[in-house]
Amino acid sequence: MPRVTRAAWSTSGSGPTAAQGALADAPSLCPPSVHDQFVTVAPDGQTYPTWHPPIDPLTGCAFGHEHGDDPSTSAANSDPPPFGYVAAQMGMPEAHPGYKVHVMNAGELSDDGSVLPASYRIVLHMGTSGITRYTQDFHSLMYDYVAADGTGRVAHVAGMADTGDSSLNGSTCDLPRRGGRDFSTVGCDDAYEIWGFAFSVMHPDDPFQDPTHVRLYVSGSMAVFDPVLTRDPNDNGLVLYTQTYRGDPFDFLRGDGTQVDPLSADAYYQGCQRESYGGPNYWNNRGQPTVYYTDAFGNVQPGAGPGPGRIQQVISSVYAGSNELFKVRHDHCAYGEVPPN
Repeated sequence: MPRVTRAAWSTSGSGPTAAQGALADAPSLCPPSVHDQFVTVAPDGQTYPTWHPPIDPLTGCAFGHEHGDDPSTSAANSDPPPFGYVAAQMGMPEAHPGYKVHVMNAGELSDDGSVLPASYRIVLHMGTSGITRYTQDFHSLMYDYVAADGTGRVAHVAGMADTGDSSLNGSTCDLPRRGGRDFSTVGCDDAYEIWGFAFSVMHPDDPFQDPTHVRLYVSGSMAVFDPVLTRDPNDNGLVLYTQTYRGDPFDFLRGDGTQVDPLSADAYYQGCQRESYGGPNYWNNRGQPTVYYTDAFGNVQPGAGPGPGRIQQVISSVYAGSNELFKVRHDHCAYGEVPPN
């Protein structure tokens, strides 16, 4: 079982917003030696960085980025997630600040007032500070799900999630949406960014590989209201800070007309105001094993056990279709954050 080697964690809560923090002094940034204490051991026996609060609970210094909800509060999986483990199975680096955790427990109210019938812990690599996200179709995902409605639906899976064909990337102003990742874009007055994601566990003996016939299909979306970068549809290589392009919606608090540095803790657009959407999820695993070993894309390796490049997937032995759909917003804007985040 993974373990964290830092002596103590602390849940800092959302903290003040960047706009509120702009009127106060920021904490000093932590040295790498402090950040490097937050680690855990993954199933491959290697040590990886893991979740930490935005502010170090022992020294009071700021890490400059946040990873969302405290995973230890999850009823689906309270173990510290190994950031980078999935990507390492295929030799693909991912920027550390981009790992975001969203915890939603059964009984929690969704934004529309409905009660969640299951506990989710979603860890998706979704940073908004880099241009690689405009062209990279697969991003690492750790998805833990435990139903509380008596259906027996359970999933503890990880792999490279499909976040949509880059050729279908669009803008949140597109009507209808194009079906890929939708970004804050030049010419659109909406800064919202949303990614759909899906991951399947697929056995080669199964005749069909669509969502309702694979051994497991999980999906959802993660969105951010304040992305660090805005996309120019004509130039995926352009680094355009949303702060610079859109200006600060709280300039009136400053009153001096000064342009805020988009890389400072005073920036409004820091990628920390997020929400997640859950489902639909499907189990087609009745009478089948509950443990599989797959490659990073969810392809079952028949007869295989633990080994290099293999990821353990745990799925309940049930047949179930779930179309529970919801969204839950959790903000994580603690002053002291600076892009990349």
